[in-house]
Amino acid sequence: MRALLATTAAILLLASEANAQETPAPEKKEAAPTEAAPASEAPAKHTAGPWIMISAGAALVVVAGVFGGLTVSEDKKAESDEIKAFSETDPARRKQYTDSAASHEAAGDRNRLIAIVTGTVGFLSIGGAVLWWFAEGGSSSAKHLPRPALGPGYAGASWGVSF
Repeated sequence: MRALLATTAAILLLASEANAQETPAPEKKEAAPTEAAPASEAPAKHTAGPWIMISAGAALVVVAGVFGGLTVSEDKKAESDEIKAFSETDPARRKQYTDSAASHEAAGDRNRLIAIVTGTVGFLSIGGAVLWWFAEGGSSSAKHLPRPALGPGYAGASWGVSF
């Protein structure tokens, strides 16, 4: 959990640093008055980074869904084997069904953990990418910046505006 919080804080810190290191726009030749756009309508500068991070987060959410489906399948197999074990009269076959049920239960627990971790990281990646996208774009003098907050026993972030 601490590694996940540290990763999220690092992403937010990178986003704020990327916004702070904006490069000035190259100077353009003066055009005819009909072609010149006001400076306040300049398009926002966005990089591919947030989109890549959103894509990676979405892929992790899909992987979490697949492992969630595998968890349900393993749980059903474990339940089926437990029912067979209780109805079996032969001790050798009963042990075989019990061992199989325990194996399926362990696989289900492993798949459940993988689904929870990948889903959490995926959703946090998507959220961080959205913050990054908003932090790097915009043409006004106001800057919206995520600010990581780290301390003993605490990790989080706040959203701030500076002019």
